Amino acid sequence: MFLSAFLIFLPLLAGFCIKFKNTHYLSYSRKTSEYLIAGILFLLGLNLASLENITQNLGKIGTTVLCFFFVISLLNFLTLSFLDKKISIETTAQRHVLPLSRLVLNTFKPIFYVILGLCTGFLLIVKTAYINEGMEIALYVLLFTIGIDLRANNIRFRDILFNTTGIKIAVYVIISSWLAGGLISVVTDIPVKLALSMSSGFGWYSLTGILIGEHYGPVYGTASFLVELFRELLALTMIPLLIKSRPCTSIGIAGATAMDFTLPLIQTNGGFRCVPVALISGFLLSALVPVLILSITA
Repeated sequence: MFLSAFLIFLPLLAGFCIKFKNTHYLSYSRKTSEYLIAGILFLLGLNLASLENITQNLGKIGTTVLCFFFVISLLNFLTLSFLDKKISIETTAQRHVLPLSRLVLNTFKPIFYVILGLCTGFLLIVKTAYINEGMEIALYVLLFTIGIDLRANNIRFRDILFNTTGIKIAVYVIISSWLAGGLISVVTDIPVKLALSMSSGFGWYSLTGILIGEHYGPVYGTASFLVELFRELLALTMIPLLIKSRPCTSIGIAGATAMDFTLPLIQTNGGFRCVPVALISGFLLSALVPVLILSITA
């Protein structure tokens, strides 16, 4: 699993090795990124529609999802806001003020693509394997285009690998998520090991759902999948709104996805100086998801 998390850097590195002197080609690369994000979000909705057992035990699944999603998100936000007061991250994206209608459109556009995929998935029968393969291919191409953008903006690769701010964000996310899991275990009948395991997904919905489902059954597996999916949707919604004033919080709530799926959003709204921070934070959280869940459930 650690190797898989590390290999995701390869398309990023390949794109980083390419430098376009012609800005016309660079604009094509950035436009491709936008289309890829929309495509991945659509496939995300398709994947959710194909999830088994979602119509069974809806009450228990819904209660569990709301409890974990609310408590984890709240404690993540509070602790990362404290980190924002201690650490300043330079945001270099354009600072013009968008009209309210445009701001609302940009905020809810990602959710629209997910809903569109979800509705399509209910109408059509699509094999989950094809959906996952499509998402994986699109993600690798997306990371390749991000690498090209990084090179064009003179970001050094060593700034990515040795970024202490990204490490601190990852630590704060882990601690606050575990505090949330412990609190949930105290106030509900969910065992502490299960609560801590479900709090260690950090936004990696597919892997978390699989690992929890294998150890605790399909109900909690489905709940874990949805908790992490909603955390990702929260990040997609909040990053454009918060990253200028709370960059650590914005990167932290993205969790493991800060190194891949939400990275273009962080880059677009926060600027290229946020990218090294997001990459190392997301990489550490991604690498630790299987380690922590399997260690807790053992």
